[in-house]
Amino acid sequence: APPPPPPEVVLTAPCPGRGGDVELLEGLVTNLFLVREGKVYTAGSNVLPGYFRETVLQACRELGIHVNSNRAVRLSELDHFDGAFLSGTGKVITSVRDIEYVSQHKNMAQIGKASLAPKQPILRYATDDDDEQLYFEKKILTGDYGREQTENSANELIAKITAKVDEVTRRTAVELLLPFQN
Repeated sequence: APPPPPPEVVLTAPCPGRGGDVELLEGLVTNLFLVREGKVYTAGSNVLPGYFRETVLQACRELGIHVNSNRAVRLSELDHFDGAFLSGTGKVITSVRDIEYVSQHKNMAQIGKASLAPKQPILRYATDDDDEQLYFEKKILTGDYGREQTENSANELIAKITAKVDEVTRRTAVELLLPFQN
């Protein structure tokens, strides 16, 4: 089996008036997208634009998938999401298996163990409270609240977006090369 991809660090911003909660913004060289109930969530205008971010947004429009970019997702909201993926030049699209919060670095969350394998825990974050951590891991691993079903549908949605991004990228490349065909 190929080695797992290196972890990606996700930049965060403190949420005013929300204690120690943070907003998940973007990776160092990637954009972050989260999936819930057939919809895609990503930070809005406060992240750097990128070719693959725009391509993902275009693919979602063409597929009729609603994208919410009104505000970034908060770390405390992760247990409400079914899946996540990164987009970027080096990764194109990579499913995220885990999201771990590194509490001693208050302005960073780290994403690691990216995997496209289904039926694995997709989102997990570490806290200082071991009981809460064990409960959170158990909730995801056992599929409480219909999590197993939504994991599969999240993986299917990410696969559909990935295929559409491939199509849009090929179409764009052809359009760019057409003027040089003469």
